[in-house]
Amino acid sequence: MPDLPNLPLPPAGTAVRYVLLHHTNIPNPHYDLMLQIPNTEKLPTWRITPVPPVPPPASPPLTILFDLLKDLPTSAERTFDHRPLYLTFEGDLSNNRGTVKRIAQGPATILTSNPTILHLSLTGDINVELTLPAS
Repeated sequence: MPDLPNLPLPPAGTAVRYVLLHHTNIPNPHYDLMLQIPNTEKLPTWRITPVPPVPPPASPPLTILFDLLKDLPTSAERTFDHRPLYLTFEGDLSNNRGTVKRIAQGPATILTSNPTILHLSLTGDINVELTLPAS
């Protein structure tokens, strides 16, 4: 994977928007958590692979996924930034890159940001605090 751009480090209290996509029809299905941070062109993205694997959520199992993530922060890995169209896109990706389905979306608030971690509170479709690696 190419070098990732530096993650913008918004101060605590910054309001952002998130989307959680389930990426399937590929060898390693996973979730992509994307953030829309003010004054940034692209969406910083984390690949989330549940450990142990959980089935694709129908509705309530989302809490299982995020309960796992709270205890296993290494299950989220920063990946390449995505275009803003993924805030609303669902469907097949070009060049046989799988299918994405929006699982959750809503507002979030940055609680802590530093070069090592990004700690945020998601609200909207999911209500959870989550710590992500900054790089």
